[in-house]
Amino acid sequence: MSYPIEKSLVSAHAAEVWRRARLLLLLGGVLCGVLSGLAVYKLMPALYKLNGIILLNHFAGKTDRLPEKNIAETLEKSFHREFIRFALAEKCSPEDVTFKTSSQAVADSVVLNWSAEFANERIAERFRQYQESNIAPRIKLLFSTAGSGFSVDRRPVKQRDFRKSIFFAAAGAACGFLLWVLAGMTAGVCYVSCDHSVGDLGEFEKKYSLGILGVLPQVGCRRNIELKKLSGDPHFQRAVNSLLLEMLLFKRSANRALVLVVSSLQSRNGSSSVAVNLAGMLRSYDFRVLLLGKDDLKTDSLPLAVSMEELLAREAGVWDFIIIDIPDSRSSSTPMIIGRLADFMLLVCDYRKCPGYLLELVLWRLRKANVKVAGCVINHFPIHKRRADLDAYQHFFYRCNPQQGNHS
Repeated sequence: MSYPIEKSLVSAHAAEVWRRARLLLLLGGVLCGVLSGLAVYKLMPALYKLNGIILLNHFAGKTDRLPEKNIAETLEKSFHREFIRFALAEKCSPEDVTFKTSSQAVADSVVLNWSAEFANERIAERFRQYQESNIAPRIKLLFSTAGSGFSVDRRPVKQRDFRKSIFFAAAGAACGFLLWVLAGMTAGVCYVSCDHSVGDLGEFEKKYSLGILGVLPQVGCRRNIELKKLSGDPHFQRAVNSLLLEMLLFKRSANRALVLVVSSLQSRNGSSSVAVNLAGMLRSYDFRVLLLGKDDLKTDSLPLAVSMEELLAREAGVWDFIIIDIPDSRSSSTPMIIGRLADFMLLVCDYRKCPGYLLELVLWRLRKANVKVAGCVINHFPIHKRRADLDAYQHFFYRCNPQQGNHS
């Protein structure tokens, strides 16, 4: 096992979030993109267009009495002046209003087609009224010798630049999609970086190549629960019984004790409660058990290794099981010293807080020291939230009778 190098937390957490929630991110991104595109399309500025026609009729014989010989040009200039007068009165900028005109003389008639585009509907409506109340009377007065007719749209027509609107709507949809994905990834990375729980037990086993031998439920709401309360909880005792059946599979010889060390990933993960309850359960089935606690161990490395080796050689033929409760593997070298003398080690992990990189580092240290890690025990498992997962790891309890393995 190579030395675990801590990867970038951001990239590692981002990969974890994408693996867990990619479907939600993609579906949410599509929905957010569609809504963003529609919103941008609705917010795109619209133009309100008015179209109108001015018609002048004159007859042969009356042409000389008109004010101008070039009637079409005169009519067009007159309309331009009126439009500019309206724009100045309304204080409109060139971006707010634009207009186009085209005039044509046909026989004894002049036709002026005009169209105007306005930035908002209010100005367009005011110009329609202005055309009826001001422009039409003035043109009639100017060309009083000719017949006149005026036509204008009854209401402004709303329209958008289709290509421009589609382009910005597509850009808005893309931005909405990316914004949702980035926001979701950011929130997910923040959540994962703060969440050090074990999560899915099956994925935990595969990721760290570490078998789960027991899953112990959380009892009570306090971090340090009394041992009497643990021993009185039926769910906890059933889980310990299931762990006991796993331990029986490791005992191959009846002539000497199975030496089992129990350590934890971090302090206060519950290794002592696991060791005490496992020893108590074994004794209830008439197994001979020697339990050594942390207070029975010396702290100096060399004396500890020598004294422990002598103790095991002396007591191995007397007991069925020797269970040694040792300090946590994160901050002490004792697990490496005693663990290599034992048959197997049980590593206790707190379901609520089990940092992945720390677990990889501890396993690397133990395996480099030739400590045989049988597997781990997940402690403080939320039984009320994930009862099915707890039951799945207690199949031995339901299928086997621990009394069948009883011997003395």
